[in-house]
Amino acid sequence: MKYNVLITGSDGFIGKNLYHTIKNNININKIYSFSRKNTEADLVTYIEKSDLIFHFAATNRSEFDNDFAENNENLTKFICNQLRKSSREKKIVFTSSIHSGNDSIYGKTKLNAELEIKKLQEVLNIKQVIYRLPGIYGKWAKPNYNSVVATFCFNILNDIPIKINDEKTKISLVYIDDLIEEFIKHIELPLNISSQVNIHKDVISIGELSRLIKNFSDTFKINDLHDSFQKKLLSTYQSYKNPDQLSYKLNENTDNRGSFTEILNTQYSGQFSFLTSRPGITRGNHFHNTKFEKFIVVSGNASFKFRDLNTGKCFTKITSSAIPEVVETSPGWVHDITNTGKDDLIVLAWANENFDLAKPDTIFEVV
Repeated sequence: MKYNVLITGSDGFIGKNLYHTIKNNININKIYSFSRKNTEADLVTYIEKSDLIFHFAATNRSEFDNDFAENNENLTKFICNQLRKSSREKKIVFTSSIHSGNDSIYGKTKLNAELEIKKLQEVLNIKQVIYRLPGIYGKWAKPNYNSVVATFCFNILNDIPIKINDEKTKISLVYIDDLIEEFIKHIELPLNISSQVNIHKDVISIGELSRLIKNFSDTFKINDLHDSFQKKLLSTYQSYKNPDQLSYKLNENTDNRGSFTEILNTQYSGQFSFLTSRPGITRGNHFHNTKFEKFIVVSGNASFKFRDLNTGKCFTKITSSAIPEVVETSPGWVHDITNTGKDDLIVLAWANENFDLAKPDTIFEVV
């Protein structure tokens, strides 16, 4: 079955991410978008034509209490009343909050909206699910609105001070792509029973969150991407860069042989760099006790020579940019690289550890 889908709050943080994820889904026939630009009549039409409704529209922050009542509680009641009039089977996915039911006007109106959704249990052809969401982070969240992650990323990138009342305060967070993946299930799987869902979340202190994001400002280094949370947080930080922040200069070390330039240092996965050599130039003539490298010629022709310090065994590897081939070094083998072509040689390199001037593990010896 191909669904017609309605997204309320389609111009909001969650709505935009869901829309762009499902717009090319093979099981989607039509996506209806409802936002403040639309009329009540539009909403009535979209509800009637839709099989699956994602109800995200809400007020999270406002100076006027009436906005919370209108956009959280009354809008949800209106949608539910329209669903009762339909003779077709429909599903509605509603996003509430872990703050639902607290003493704030936001918490009270979200709880009242939940109660309106739960009343649909009386209508046999309407299935519904409620998600009580913690803080959400990811691309397109509005800074200084409802996402502390968005605020920290934007402010730190733009040298704006961040305000922290208590660094030890713990917050719960869900990554937007994980949330969208959860929502997508409702396109594929039948929603047979009404339910309330609490999804998996990461818990972190405000102080630690700010420290992690501040670390990202060193563009030359990449932190622990094995940590799923840090990986997602870094992607979020990256999404708040403006075009001028999407490039940066590297330190090129040059001499009469050519150049050597470090591209990126990683916390646990070594270092990326590239080197150039002029025609006829040999570079290297050293060995490592622990470090090893991977090289690939991206322009030119090269001869790699190796000698085992222990056995004296030697071999040579000839390669060029015409061959997509990686050449590796090994601990205890002296090695060098010679440019055998008529043009400059360019080689991309990876080492399993970052260069440490105090402990370089690079001992010079001729092959």
